Amino acid sequence: MQQAKLSPRFACLCGKPHADRQRGGGRFGVQGELVNRLSRRQVFKPMSVIIICRFKVGMEGKLILKDIEPKGLWKQFVSISAIPRCSRHEAAIGDYVRSEAARHKLESAADEYGNITVKIPAANSSSERIILQSHLDMVCESAKPFDFANRPIKLIYEDGKVHSEGTTLGADNGIGVASMLSLMDEQFSHPPILLLFTADEETGLNGAKKLSEKFITGKRLLNLDGEEFGKIYTGSAGGIVTIGTAKIDKIQIPEKGYKIFVGGLKGGHSGVDIDNSRTNAIKLLFEILEILDEKYEIKIASIEAGDKINAIPRSAEAVILTSDSTVKQVIVNKINDLKQTSDENIKLNIEKTDAKDYYRRTFSRKLIRMINAIPNGVLERSKGRVYTSSNLASIKEGKKLTIKTFQRSYNNIDMNTFSSKIATVFRDSGFSAAKEGEFPGWEPTESELLRTAEDQFEKLFGKKAETLAIHAGIECGIIKNQCSIEQLISFGPTIKNAHSPAESVEVESVEKFYRFLKKLIEAL
Repeated sequence: MQQAKLSPRFACLCGKPHADRQRGGGRFGVQGELVNRLSRRQVFKPMSVIIICRFKVGMEGKLILKDIEPKGLWKQFVSISAIPRCSRHEAAIGDYVRSEAARHKLESAADEYGNITVKIPAANSSSERIILQSHLDMVCESAKPFDFANRPIKLIYEDGKVHSEGTTLGADNGIGVASMLSLMDEQFSHPPILLLFTADEETGLNGAKKLSEKFITGKRLLNLDGEEFGKIYTGSAGGIVTIGTAKIDKIQIPEKGYKIFVGGLKGGHSGVDIDNSRTNAIKLLFEILEILDEKYEIKIASIEAGDKINAIPRSAEAVILTSDSTVKQVIVNKINDLKQTSDENIKLNIEKTDAKDYYRRTFSRKLIRMINAIPNGVLERSKGRVYTSSNLASIKEGKKLTIKTFQRSYNNIDMNTFSSKIATVFRDSGFSAAKEGEFPGWEPTESELLRTAEDQFEKLFGKKAETLAIHAGIECGIIKNQCSIEQLISFGPTIKNAHSPAESVEVESVEKFYRFLKKLIEAL
């Protein structure tokens, strides 16, 4: 593979997307000042977005990101990829959105929770507003340590896809955000548009939960957080986080032990990928620990596994104490057996280590049995699709040992039923149990907005769009309840492996998605 060199013009476009623009009014002042402010805060580094364009040997080096259609959308995506936007850290990206509004002399507003609106006046005689909505934050996952707060995402374009170098790409929901920003530059017939950028979606749809009818007005909403082009979502699963905690009670006696690490797994979105045969690293690790416990009566010294509630864990590690030297071979044999039946690149590392303390033997045994008893994966199906699921998301040591799980269902009663079952597993093992972050499902509905979308899709592409509900948390259900929205649909480009470092977006689908978005808005 050959790597194309960037032209000076393109390097300038990538690294300094705003510095040479005209002055704009509004709360955030001039564009150049915004760049300076963000640079001083170490959240934006001029010349820091790196676009790597790869080609097969012999191809002309013309397919660089700046030439991909729609150019305005990709230009915005390059810009926001230089700005930190991990969940609960959206201040800088919020500043950027409002500065873009000011540059276009558009009215913008922000609420105290970080949600932002931008108003685009009508370009036709229509007076009925359409709301476009995307979330500002992204899941920050990396294959190796990566400072998302101070380093830009490195974008790679190859084989018709854009992905990143070892981190989540942020196409979820960065493509939606970029498309909304790009519309500020478009000239076409459209009704009044309200751009709604929500905060902190990935950790529990928290920005949407804080919305009020005073902040946004309108009866029709297009959510741009879909991940399969050609599908129009008319419903989504609700969710709830069920947490188990226990006091850490360790014996302070230094001993020799083994550090066990399993990783290299695909991970992925804990909703849409839950039925894609993705191994949960925590479950895998504790299957191994159960085998060892039955054979050697091990003691656990430490455990660290998983991270985000909405990401299937890709790695997990534990330090165990045992006097038997054959433990290593037992683990290797288990992993080798799994490799024969798995398409994932399972990685294993075992090394001797020192431990200054460890959990009591009785607690170690309880913990192993409890983790293996917690339901994980698909829990219920209906009409051939996943209806209810659970993700064993993380185990963290701090002042307490904390275990987080995430249940999803289209039915709120079923969701709470399984949450209660998992809470019972926690309590039966001496843990405290609690629930948090509950959000409602979005019941599938027919509407005039949906019919218009289906009609415009067929006119553009000569085939019907698929309409369905998605097994993931989309903000539509919450926004509908909070703000009395009457008609909602959700769609987007094709994004693969969201919430994992393997995330990518299909370039052709982005062009089609944006063309469809504009055509639909024009028809409303």
